[in-house]
Amino acid sequence: NGMKFISGANLCFNLKNYKKFPPFYNPPGARGEDTFMSTALMDLKVVKVPCYTFHDGFSMYNNLLNGVLPVELKPIENTSNEILMRFVNASIGWVRYKPLLVYITDNKNFEKTMKTMEENLKYTIPKLCDYFNTQEFNKIIVEFEKYRKNVKKHFDEFEKTKSTWTRLFVALIPLLVISFGIAYYLNKFENLPLKLALASAIPLGIISSAIAIPSARNLLINEKEFITYESSLSDIFGVIFFNFITLNDNIGTKTFGHFFLELLTMLAVSFVATLLLAGFLNKIKHHIKFVPMIILVLLIYGIAKLFHLPALIFILIFGLFIGNIDELRHYKFIQKFHPVNFSKDVHKFQEITTELAFLIRALFFMLFGFLIDLSDVLNSETILFALSITLGIFIVRFIVLKIFKLQTNPLVFIAPRGLITILLFLSIPISQQIEQIDKSLITQVIILSALIMMIGLMRYKKPQIENINESH
Repeated sequence: NGMKFISGANLCFNLKNYKKFPPFYNPPGARGEDTFMSTALMDLKVVKVPCYTFHDGFSMYNNLLNGVLPVELKPIENTSNEILMRFVNASIGWVRYKPLLVYITDNKNFEKTMKTMEENLKYTIPKLCDYFNTQEFNKIIVEFEKYRKNVKKHFDEFEKTKSTWTRLFVALIPLLVISFGIAYYLNKFENLPLKLALASAIPLGIISSAIAIPSARNLLINEKEFITYESSLSDIFGVIFFNFITLNDNIGTKTFGHFFLELLTMLAVSFVATLLLAGFLNKIKHHIKFVPMIILVLLIYGIAKLFHLPALIFILIFGLFIGNIDELRHYKFIQKFHPVNFSKDVHKFQEITTELAFLIRALFFMLFGFLIDLSDVLNSETILFALSITLGIFIVRFIVLKIFKLQTNPLVFIAPRGLITILLFLSIPISQQIEQIDKSLITQVIILSALIMMIGLMRYKKPQIENINESH
């Protein structure tokens, strides 16, 4: 069935070949991370090492940490509601992962196996309820039906998880190569300090998700998802990298520690703010709920500026928490803030912000086009450098896609520079600005990368198989 046996208690991984590292995934709230990992090990070597653990699941053996092992095992008896509920919750966790496991390992007989499981559960659960004198076990059937119904969604998530490392490195490697490449050239041939050169080079290394994502809407589903994740990660890494370089005068060990502390602070504040917002919106019975969200975003931005924290990263982290807080709904503490209801409000808010974002992008690029001086576009002093940078961007992208064995057409063409490039370029402190990378160069690289993307997408022909599938 394509699986290899592994023990979930002790797992040791060889991280040298990170590109083949299997996903550690399970459906939300289910058990079985090691089980699903075992389905992705066919091309990897699995070795059994004689090293064993003793799992004290109920903390019954108090001297284990002193090196004292039990001579005999005590029976686990149903002496409290806590023990009973642990058994119920464990059973729910086990039944939640069964549909996906069968879907992966025996897809042809999935419906048949599910029907057999359903019949067995309907026969067994009433007996468990009678034996333990509780109706809590009826939740098992409810959860089984729920996860059986959502098995295709969970399978898609599992497949996406497999490519997470690829997306991460495809976003990160070109950013670093291009940024350091331009900075090295400026340092070597223009005698500029590496830090100043890097501050101006980073905006040119970032893919603009504001342009890339809408441009990929007519591609295949997997290609569209790849562009969405890759460009978004490129924005995230780029903003963090840019803030790290520009906000620190001297870079050393203390600098990394201080920046890491800032990130932890922003994570903590964003998490607390999200929970407070969720609880606050749940109490509001009025139809006006989006104004508090906007006010909180402005408040967080103001706090970031007040304490000299990277405001763009702060807003980014806050957005990540708002959009994914429902993933933590299985924790009792999080349930107090009603994350499911909050997610519904966020989804409505997302529709508004999507239209607002489109309006802002349209206005921004309209103003950008209106303010472009023709002399900047046709500046002969920077055009060769702009052509070299643009050529380097697409050569690096082609090589990285080949290394990770990804389809080059049309992905290689979708590497536009745009809104994020301009925003970061305008955010460079005056003391760190350099004349070698000016408005003319930025404008030319943005236009050239957009033209290459446009030509590449116009020449790309979507496979007919996808069209047939979508029509059905």
